[in-house]
Amino acid sequence: MDRFARLVSRLLHTPVAFVSLVEADRQILPGLVGLPEPWAGSRALPLSHALCRYVVASGQPLVVPDARADKRLGAHPAITDLGVIAYAGMPLPNTDGLVLGSLCAIDHQPRAWEPGELSDLEDLAAACSAELRLRVLSAKSWSAQQVLETARAAAEHARSDAQRLEQQARAGMDHAELLLRAAEEPAQT
Repeated sequence: MDRFARLVSRLLHTPVAFVSLVEADRQILPGLVGLPEPWAGSRALPLSHALCRYVVASGQPLVVPDARADKRLGAHPAITDLGVIAYAGMPLPNTDGLVLGSLCAIDHQPRAWEPGELSDLEDLAAACSAELRLRVLSAKSWSAQQVLETARAAAEHARSDAQRLEQQARAGMDHAELLLRAAEEPAQT
């Protein structure tokens, strides 16, 4: 995911770029470049600082040349704490179309985003989204494999237990037959 952030930063010539996944209580940053501490080290931002939540909520790109002049964002903490002035974020949908986060480009100065830049960001977001989907499928596959291996181990254990019980039952039958014969011998005598 850091590669996607580096590509965005390099192609769009922005000092900050990141892959953002929005959770209920925070924004996770699996890929980032240019974000200051302490956020870079924690790879997370509080939702109060997340412009990406607007992309997640709408499912649409958010392109802002100057966040200070935008009605929704004028007093946003990301402006003062992170230096976000220009922002461009593209949605990252999962296989069901649910937007999980965004691929973001951030500049510390006002900026008129060029159509070619936004097109590049959109293309990178599509590739990033595909990578995220592959990771989710891989995790599901691994999880299913673990369940299968656990089921196989349980079946092997059950088969082993069944064989042991069968041997105990045979031994019990042999013992019962022996006792029966022992009881019949004196009766015949």
